[in-house]
Amino acid sequence: MQHRPNDQCGLLQNNQLIFISKAKEQYQLSTTIWLKKYDLDNVPIFFSSSYEEKNKIALEQKVDYMIDDKIPVLRSMDTNIKKIWFCTDIKKIFGLAKFELQFFNSLIVAKNWYEVTSVFDL
Repeated sequence: MQHRPNDQCGLLQNNQLIFISKAKEQYQLSTTIWLKKYDLDNVPIFFSSSYEEKNKIALEQKVDYMIDDKIPVLRSMDTNIKKIWFCTDIKKIFGLAKFELQFFNSLIVAKNWYEVTSVFDL
């Protein structure tokens, strides 16, 4: 991902945060290097092999909110998990709203990290 959470806004200070990454084994090291680069290597990370496994991990870890940039991941999440769609592409946002309004309305759409943090009243 190109963007990262700004810790000055309190997201990491006031919430338990975990990463669930669908990454093949050969990419897991680059993911952990990215986390270290942005001082996020203290956040627990869980690797999965499928979107469904992401959901299983989220349920096991009692996740309240799932933030993802991929609609298939958010579709796979349990209905009790609130879904934040991180999307900067306004055409994708309008397209989903136009063609899948019911699913779109079940999402919180965030176009940047400030909008993500506003969900948590930070």
